[in-house]
Amino acid sequence: MIKRKITFYWILLFAGILFSFNTTASVSRAAAKDTKKPTVTVASSTKDYVNKNIKVTVTAKDASGIKLVKWASGSKTASYFKSKGTKLSLTKSKTSVTICKNGTYSFYVKDKAGNISVKKIVIKNIDKTTPIMEPEYQVNNQIAVVSLNASDSVSGIGNALYIKGTVSDTDSEKWSEKGTSISDLSTFQVYEPGNYSILLADEAGNKVIETVNVKLEINAVWISYLEFASAKISSMSELEFHEYVDNMFEQCLNMKMNTVIVQVRPFGDALYESSYFPWSSYISGEQGVSPSFDPLEYMIEAAHSRGLDFYAWVNPYRVAAANVTDIKTLSSNNQARIWRESSSTDKKRNVLTYNKQMYYNPAKAEVRTLIVNGIREIVKNYDVEGIIFDDYFYPSLGSSYKTIFDYAEYKSYKSECESKGTTQKSIETWRRNNVNILLKRVQSAIKSIDDTVKFGISPQGNLNNLRANDKNYCDIDTWMSSTSYIDFISPQIYWSFTNSAAPFADMLDSWIQARTNEKVSIFVSLSAYKAGLSKAEASALSPADLEWYSSRNVLKRQVEYGRETGVVDGYMYFRFDNMVSSKASKEINNLVNILP
Repeated sequence: MIKRKITFYWILLFAGILFSFNTTASVSRAAAKDTKKPTVTVASSTKDYVNKNIKVTVTAKDASGIKLVKWASGSKTASYFKSKGTKLSLTKSKTSVTICKNGTYSFYVKDKAGNISVKKIVIKNIDKTTPIMEPEYQVNNQIAVVSLNASDSVSGIGNALYIKGTVSDTDSEKWSEKGTSISDLSTFQVYEPGNYSILLADEAGNKVIETVNVKLEINAVWISYLEFASAKISSMSELEFHEYVDNMFEQCLNMKMNTVIVQVRPFGDALYESSYFPWSSYISGEQGVSPSFDPLEYMIEAAHSRGLDFYAWVNPYRVAAANVTDIKTLSSNNQARIWRESSSTDKKRNVLTYNKQMYYNPAKAEVRTLIVNGIREIVKNYDVEGIIFDDYFYPSLGSSYKTIFDYAEYKSYKSECESKGTTQKSIETWRRNNVNILLKRVQSAIKSIDDTVKFGISPQGNLNNLRANDKNYCDIDTWMSSTSYIDFISPQIYWSFTNSAAPFADMLDSWIQARTNEKVSIFVSLSAYKAGLSKAEASALSPADLEWYSSRNVLKRQVEYGRETGVVDGYMYFRFDNMVSSKASKEINNLVNILP
């Protein structure tokens, strides 16, 4: 009995060993036969753009079983994962990772037989950044076109809405209740002034709000060197100057002005630190001497803090005041003096004296470069909304116009044409072209720095004078046919409705007809300096203009007439001291009552 039990024990033990051997061998044989790489799929939770993290799911299967799963950011090869990578655990053949930013991600899977698979996925639909929007607007023909200037480099722009008024909450119900869709995601038109809030969303759902204040009608006041002279700012301290400017701009607001036009270069000098023009005596008391502070910087800051736009007013050609012809009265660093005192005859010709006044020579390329550099300097260094030239171009040259002033340069031009065999322009056309070249260069220089800055001209108001052959040489028809020269024109229509020679309505109508490019805005300059004239003063005008005496609502009616045309986009009133005088108070009050 005992012997039988022992024998049975050994039989069982042998059978177990044999079974274990056969099982191990079977597994080893199976492993040895597995030469296939693991089957791996990698999929993201969504292909839509989202502004949150994405879940990436990895599924790994293999006949011999999965031994190891790793992942890493970037495009990696199998060798990378020998010592690096983050391990993952599978549950029912699956695992997942959370991806928080776009990029390439690599997943490494090794089976029990040693076969390896590396799968990669590129994630590019995560967008957690808000879109960019820098709205601006352009007014033409009393309609404002607001440009969103929107961009989103990842998911792209999804939708845009606007509301009249100020809304700061991206989730406000007002957007769904009152918002107007901007179908092209680019521009929309408005017909009323005020604040407009714009909600921009990208395809991932990120949102941003920007507000633009639309000034549908410019109401601007000219502030000239005469204001500065009468206020004696050259004797003011910096603090006193600041107080003077603050008070002046507050009065502008009280008169419902939304723009100030400040003369920053009256006579080849500057009310700011310039690399090209000396300090003006109107700010420091002596040309070329610094006031030890920057008047222009503060004036712009004071304007913007009150919601006023700032246009820098420049006289391009005028070197000095009338009856000042002694070059030594200019500062030693004045470019006009440097040229005039040069030993070079050619450089001396950069400055001309005519009728007891000095001018930069419009025919000289070196002069044009100086003027363009001066404008470029302002736009680059100061946050101005506009640059404006006034009506001082070529002086009135009289009957001898063909043989004086820049005639020497015209003769050189004719000789050059003869040598090249090219057609010569008449002296009138040649002079107009000299001015055109300057304006085109100025416009190009401004737009190359900041294409939101507007450039315009305020010429004399009678088109017949501008088209004359002996003065001005303003190619007004060319200027108003293309934005290559100017963005706006502001004719000085300084006559009443009943003026016998140039009635206001007729003059304005002629300007409207002359403008052939609607992208060139029309702002009318009006003569606030005639408001409140006495009968004697109105009679002394040439010709007599008695409506300035008999009526105290001429300016008001001129604005109303301009609005009725449907194409005038603003008004510029000359000038500040006249507008705030007691003499003009009734006229100005009547005007202010109709301003927005």
